[in-house]
Amino acid sequence: MAEPEQHGNPAWDWLKSMLTTMLPGLIMFFIGFVLIQSVEQDLKRESFTASSADKLKSYVTALIVVDPTTSKEELEATALALGGFGSVASVPLIGIIERGGATRISAGKLGLEQAGHIAPERTCDAMATVIDDATDTYKWQTRKAVVEVAGRVGCEAADGPLSRLLDQIDGMDINAEQKKNFRQTVGAAQARIEGAARRRSGFWPW
Repeated sequence: MAEPEQHGNPAWDWLKSMLTTMLPGLIMFFIGFVLIQSVEQDLKRESFTASSADKLKSYVTALIVVDPTTSKEELEATALALGGFGSVASVPLIGIIERGGATRISAGKLGLEQAGHIAPERTCDAMATVIDDATDTYKWQTRKAVVEVAGRVGCEAADGPLSRLLDQIDGMDINAEQKKNFRQTVGAAQARIEGAARRRSGFWPW
């Protein structure tokens, strides 16, 4: 006995025909939309980067070429704004400290601490490099200032460099009092870093 002839659903056949016709166009529309959004995002990102670079440059210039009329508070505010860029600002801020001058060093340390709180890992890596300097690239005063900041931020990356620095202090061309103060600064930083590590791990020995 022959099976009855099966008739397709006209509505479904029509829908399949429409989808087959429209699908390539829909796919191209979707790809085009994604590409347009990507380009727009890239343009926004480039614009932001250029704007940020201009701001960063202006902050660095203000801290390096200090206007005599600029107050200590204004310099510190500029340093904090520069530190707000995070690890990107760490090297310029170290350079500002290296340039010297009590007010500039003080502001530079403040900005570097700000950068360390915002982007601790990469900023601490930059500070550890300065502390561990074996090429005499940086003045001892710069290394001492960076040691202080590393302690305040609790930079675990600086732990090894600080231990090596202690061994180097005796051979530095500075007087006995300066060596004593330097060693005390290193010891205080090590204690801060150790305390910060305990707090992060949740281990508090009583």
